[in-house]
Amino acid sequence: RSTVKYFYIMEQKAHPDKEIDRSRFSYNGRLPDTKEEAIVMMADSVEAASRSLKEYNETTIGELVENIVNSQVSEGAFKDAPLTFKHLEIAKAVLKEKLINIYHSRIEYPK
Repeated sequence: RSTVKYFYIMEQKAHPDKEIDRSRFSYNGRLPDTKEEAIVMMADSVEAASRSLKEYNETTIGELVENIVNSQVSEGAFKDAPLTFKHLEIAKAVLKEKLINIYHSRIEYPK
């Protein structure tokens, strides 16, 4: 079971006085069982979450990628996939690099 954290946290913020049923925000589908599926799951989660960043820089992007992927690992999202710690580190490094490239600011050209 993987939690859709964005919506879970939004519900917690909207109702701070209430206990929120985490199962309402969980994905009950099949977990990835190949490296490729696991990497796609990481990329999809990180890309979606990156849109909520208020600032795009190496620090915010790096923290986002680390938090998302580490959370997925701790929830057991990749327990069926043949990933090593080395694979996870490489995937996180590539995700950070790609997001930094996507969101880098461009210079303003003279008119």
